[in-house]
Amino acid sequence: MSDIARSTVARAAALGVVLLALVIAGYGLYLVAVGATVVSMPAVPEGTPLGPTSTGTMPVLEGLIPAVAGGLVVVGLVLRQIWLAWAAALVASLFAALFVFGIGGVLVPVAFALLVLLGVVTWMGVPRMSGKLRH
Repeated sequence: MSDIARSTVARAAALGVVLLALVIAGYGLYLVAVGATVVSMPAVPEGTPLGPTSTGTMPVLEGLIPAVAGGLVVVGLVLRQIWLAWAAALVASLFAALFVFGIGGVLVPVAFALLVLLGVVTWMGVPRMSGKLRH
């Protein structure tokens, strides 16, 4: 593979990593600010039919974990500290796996794609993250 093709693939993968990390961080901030959906039922004596249920949202502080992890992936990539990006991506993936049947289920495919693209970036070499798109 030529150097130009290798550089292009590495830049495209790095852009994908940044976008996925921002999606993870954004979801974490959404969980902290807006919250997860909760269903509440009124307490009734035994043998009495249940009353109507109500749904609402409740802020979830656990959302700080993917928010910080997503931010650290971007910071690690920009500073070319690939170990920091990998550690944060693994934390985000672990969060998604542990909360797969709850608030983390949405992150499973995103975390998987993040790990794959981060592997491509590691294999191809971390490109310089400048504001310019030209070589």
